[in-house]
Amino acid sequence: KDKCLDIYYKTDSIIYLKPVVIFIHGGGWCAGTKSEWTIEHALTLLENNILSVSVDYELSRYPSQMNDISNAVRWVVDNIEKFGGDKNKIFLFGYSAGAHLSSLLSTDESYLKKKHLNFSYIKGCCAYDGGNYMRQIEYLLGDEIKYTFRNTFGEDVNSYIKVLPYYQIERNEK
Repeated sequence: KDKCLDIYYKTDSIIYLKPVVIFIHGGGWCAGTKSEWTIEHALTLLENNILSVSVDYELSRYPSQMNDISNAVRWVVDNIEKFGGDKNKIFLFGYSAGAHLSSLLSTDESYLKKKHLNFSYIKGCCAYDGGNYMRQIEYLLGDEIKYTFRNTFGEDVNSYIKVLPYYQIERNEK
């Protein structure tokens, strides 16, 4: 099934290209939709001359979500100027599991490179309510998060290093 996105923009004449926020929803990687980004959210940004895009992604095992989100960024880069957006001023905003996914995309350039992109397009990332899945492996030991995380990212705890933004930041600082 093809994933889709919603674009919130003004139809007035384009005087200058505006920054773009890409919203990535939460839901424990197995629930939620792009509709978590409401018209009220979009209008708040539009009042400040910022476009927004809300993205759906595959609710299944990793790396499907990252592929869908990377595809959405690729689409925005290729098409957002038609709507008055600046492809060179993209910001990611993720909530809960979306905070994890947006942070991972912002710290591990390999996902963007698969779509012939790089970090230069991502100007910032806001990870709201990212929880323990943003940090070291030790923080994933609680039963609830362990179940949710393992259900999405597999049983091999040692492989979590590649999907935790904490370790990507550490790697990129070296």
